[in-house]
Amino acid sequence: MLKDSFNNLSLLKEKEMKADLHMHGPIGFQEYWLKVQGYQDKNILREIVDICFKKEIDICAITSQEMEIPSSSIHDRFYQLT
Repeated sequence: MLKDSFNNLSLLKEKEMKADLHMHGPIGFQEYWLKVQGYQDKNILREIVDICFKKEIDICAITSQEMEIPSSSIHDRFYQLT
């Protein structure tokens, strides 16, 4: 199994990868912001994944401009996306 992992890793080295290391998604996850930005009643994670597929992005980092993000807060993007 470990050998298979190394084989897969060598395949990745041969391919150029595109990355978006500054993806924000919605500005805010409050109902108002989701509506204003066109995310209301949509699966936000699915929307982000679809954007990545469309742009052929292999690696995507979900970021925030907040310096400190309390877990499970409105600024906690991972909590909001799952």
